[in-house]
Amino acid sequence: MIDILEHFRAPVYYHLQLFGFDVSITKAVVSMWVAVLLVFVFFRVAISRLTMIPGKMQSLAEVSVEVMQEQLVDVMGHDTKKWFPFLFTLFLFILACNFSGLVPEWFSATSNINVTGALALMVITIATTAGILKHGFFNYFKSFIPGGIPPAVLPLLIPIEILSQLARPFSLAVRLFANVFAGHTVLLAFISIILVFKNIYIAPLPLIGHILVSILEVLFAFIQAYIFMFLSAVYVAEATSEGH
Repeated sequence: MIDILEHFRAPVYYHLQLFGFDVSITKAVVSMWVAVLLVFVFFRVAISRLTMIPGKMQSLAEVSVEVMQEQLVDVMGHDTKKWFPFLFTLFLFILACNFSGLVPEWFSATSNINVTGALALMVITIATTAGILKHGFFNYFKSFIPGGIPPAVLPLLIPIEILSQLARPFSLAVRLFANVFAGHTVLLAFISIILVFKNIYIAPLPLIGHILVSILEVLFAFIQAYIFMFLSAVYVAEATSEGH
């Protein structure tokens, strides 16, 4: 029997305990290390020999930076340059992790809810901290309650506001995880059809389906990384805006 979900179980390479917590080195951890390394190497090579007439790698690096900056200007305004290194790094990391799942026998860390959850919590924590540092602790949280609200409504409004804030990291994590997980599951399902039926005559159909879905997965890898970065920018901008 073929277990499609076996692809999403990250084997443990090295068992490690730290202060009672399991911090073992798994395939997911190694895949994230590889993703970071590939991104670093690409940009290191791209900027190693800067020229007035850029080559292919330098052009790709420059265009990607310029395009993403333009996308964030409308959201963050004059704070774009301040937050761009963090947001663009987040985008590149997620993109590299998404692509790693398309490599046979490899692992996509973003198909693990623990990874996407950690990324979402990091974003919300950074956004909240930035808001508190800019507005002050009490002023930041007081701004969640609109002015002129009758005191009798507060017991109902405050829990709703708390839930809406808690929903942000949840939606960030689940959106990325669910889309990556679903895409890879469909790819594996097409390949499994060939292995189940073991019939050469039906092999072209799932193979064509696998190729078409793979093309869509490349597109979705960009889209999901962009959405995560864009929503992160929105949350940071809301937390640090003057009107907050």
